[in-house]
Order: sequence, then C-alpha cells, then structure tokens
Amino acid sequence: MIELVKPAKPNQAKINAYLAQILETGYYTNNGPLVQKLESDLAKVLGVSHVLFTANGTVSLELALKSIHAKGNIITTPYSYVATANAANWLGLDVRFADLLDHSFFPCPNKMESLIDQNTSALLITQVYGLVGPLEDYVSLAAKYNIPLILDAAHAFGVTFKGRSVSSYGDLASFSFHATKVFHTVEGGAIVTNNPELRERLFNLRSFGHRGDQYLSEGINGKNSEVHAAFGLAQIDQVQESLMNRKRIFDLYIKSLTFNGFTPIEIPADLEWNYCYFPLLFDDSAAKEALKEYLLDKGIMSRRYFYPALNTLGQFHPSHCPVAEDLACKVLCIPHFAALTADEQSYIIDTINKFTKK
Repeated sequence: MIELVKPAKPNQAKINAYLAQILETGYYTNNGPLVQKLESDLAKVLGVSHVLFTANGTVSLELALKSIHAKGNIITTPYSYVATANAANWLGLDVRFADLLDHSFFPCPNKMESLIDQNTSALLITQVYGLVGPLEDYVSLAAKYNIPLILDAAHAFGVTFKGRSVSSYGDLASFSFHATKVFHTVEGGAIVTNNPELRERLFNLRSFGHRGDQYLSEGINGKNSEVHAAFGLAQIDQVQESLMNRKRIFDLYIKSLTFNGFTPIEIPADLEWNYCYFPLLFDDSAAKEALKEYLLDKGIMSRRYFYPALNTLGQFHPSHCPVAEDLACKVLCIPHFAALTADEQSYIIDTINKFTKK
C-alpha cells in the first residue's frame, strides 16, 4: 500500500547524539536546553521574534485563545481540520463559521465581517494546504474592529507571502509538528508571535501559570519534552532538501496527470510555498468517490481532506455554509511526501490516468 503521507526520518547520527546528551544530563523536560535551542532555531526559520514549543498544535490554538482572554465568540472557517474549531469550542467559545469565497479554500471577508459583533474575540484563519487566501483582507478586517487575528498555520511551515513569513501576519500563529507535517517532532507544535507581552503570557499559560513559587496566572501543562525537541533539531537542517523533493514530486504530477474531470490547486506568484499536499479538485463528488475507491483497490491511499465541512458537525451550532459543504465533497488528496519514490509516483500517475480514460 502506498501511504498518503510518510513521516520524514531524522538524521540517525544527530538523533543519537541528542539522546545521549539527554541521558547524560538527565534533563528530560521543563524548558530544557534542547527545547530552548529548537525555539531559537525555529524563530529564525519562521521569521518571527518568539516561538514557544508546545505539546501539539491544538494546545497551541488553545493557548493562543487564552492569551488574548477570548470570550464570547470567534469567527473561523468551516473548511479546516476539526482541531481548529474544537480548540475554541473546548474553551466554551461560540464558534461562528463564515462560508468560503467561491472557488476558494478560504472564508469570505465580507461574510466574516457580517458575523462580527461586540462579543467577538478573534478571527481564526487556517492556512489551508499552506496557502493564504485573501490574507491582507483578514489583516485589515482585524485592524478595523481591533480584533486579534490568529492564524492556524499547521500546514504553512516555511511558507512566505510577499517576502514575509506567513505566521508574521497574525497577532499569533499556531503550528503543528505532528509526524505527518513538513517539519515534525513526532508529536508537538508551536505558538509564535512578535508581541513580547503575549510571549510572556503564553510562557506562563504553557507551564501551569507559575514560575518557581511565583504564581502569575491560570495555566495548563502545554510543554513538550527534550526528546521531542531532539527529533526536531535532528531534522531542521533537512527541511530545505525535503521541500525540494516535494517540489519535484509536485511538478511531475502537474506535468504527467491528464487532469480529466479535476484540477490541481493554483499557487499564487507571490507565495513561496512548501508543497505540503497535492489536492485534486473534482467537478463532482461522484467522480471523486469513484477515484478514491479505485485507488484503494490498486493499493494507493487517498483522503478527503477536509471532509466534512465543520459547520455540519454536531458539537457546533448549526449554520449553513453551502460553498464549504460543496467543496468538502469535491477534494481528494493523493500521496505526496518527500520520500515518495519515482516508481511509486509513476504507478500513482499511471493509475489515475488509466482511471480518467475509462
């Protein structure tokens, strides 16, 4: 079976050296030297002032919302992984979904604005597939109403827009470092900001709200370990090579697939992308389901990513987002990861092309 994604392997010698250091020093967690080094290195890679390494991307979103004292409601997208909206819902916030722009993965700024009221605490936007949508419109909308802009940048590691790191456009940005991501620490995430006050607040929230015997705020255990940091440090120098491999694989798909009944995503010229996924956009949902079953029968995994639209899930207040609901039924992601072999990709391409000629 050809998997949809396959985790990148860290450099064996580097991971062994870091693990030996951990065992020698006995420093396993609690903001240890490897965590601090990873945060420093990531700040340079991501083009931000402050990075806090966390347990996972969902915790990062929760910390972000807590750091701005979010109450009332937040406005977000119905087209994302469920963790985006769950983080807000888990904290007791009213999650309001703004439907998407036509032919887009991103919420319509006008529809978002229509949902803003005096109880709105934040705009929460997902950088779906590492893309940005009308990012500058979201920045302007947040500024107009003096509302924080939080970016769920789980897909956007290393992505820049108009020469700036995507994560620098928001007041806060959350990353996932799950094993399937472009850069991973097996499990983990990060919350980043350029605001020093928010950084201090986040640091306390991440560690039970206290430093030593000084209790400063409420808090949870959102920390991550030296072992997870070691996995990240052992891979961080491999990211550029990984991105080059992903681009090569992406370009070959674009060159070789016949694209009969579906289209690939479009990459804006002013976006330096990370080639994290390869979604196919179908003309109708029946064709997408047929290809999904055909690929599975041929030993190729694929995924309806994202499906279903979040506004249809029972834990949220019912809302109607027809564009998102339609899009969620028409997207299929096919295998795309740095270690995908030439033979595997050739087989995937031949299989899809044979299907489209049936």
